[in-house]
Parts: sequence; C-alpha cells; structure tokens
Amino acid sequence: MIHPVVECAISPGAYSEIKSALIVAGYHHAITDETIDTHGLALVVRPTEGATPAVAAPHPEELARWRLGAQRYEKARGLKPVQWIELHKRNLNGDRFDRMLDALPAATKGEPG
Repeated sequence: MIHPVVECAISPGAYSEIKSALIVAGYHHAITDETIDTHGLALVVRPTEGATPAVAAPHPEELARWRLGAQRYEKARGLKPVQWIELHKRNLNGDRFDRMLDALPAATKGEPG
C-alpha cells in the first residue's frame, strides 16, 4: 500500500529541535536529508511555565462553516413541532435538511420554540 506524503514546512529552529530529539531517542532512521518521517510519531506541545500558548486564528473558510452551522442551529432551535414534522417529511422525500434550514428566515432572539 502506498501512503501519500504531506509536506508541512516548518521553521529551521523547529526542524533542528525535532531532529535533535529524534537522534537522542534513537530514531536516526526517521531522518533523511532535510526530511523527517513522522510515521508513528506524535508532536506534543509542552509550554514553558508561565508561557501563554499561541492560538491560531481559524482559516476564513472554516470560520464561515462555523458561522453557517451556528445560524442553522439557531433556526432549528426556534422551530415548532409542526415545522419539524414538515421538514422531516420533506427530508424523507429527498430535500436536503441544511438547504431547508437555509431557506428559513433568520432566527430572532427571544422567539418561542
């Protein structure tokens, strides 16, 4: 079985630190030229005491999916039982549930469910 390789560029400092740790652990076989094979290895973060971990901002496309999911959730929370029944029937007939929720008006705060 052939496994694809995904190349992730890292800083020279990070590469050096990982390479050194692998050599100390006896994983010379995982190092080829300027490539480290991490098959079966895990990278973990051990922040220094008092350090604040960096949090990466989500990718814009991922953030858009989260927002859409939250909007759908809020619309679904506001549905009345009779509306759920209607959506369920339509879904059984092939309508996509997400598309049906998207077509509904935006949920308003305080709207009874």
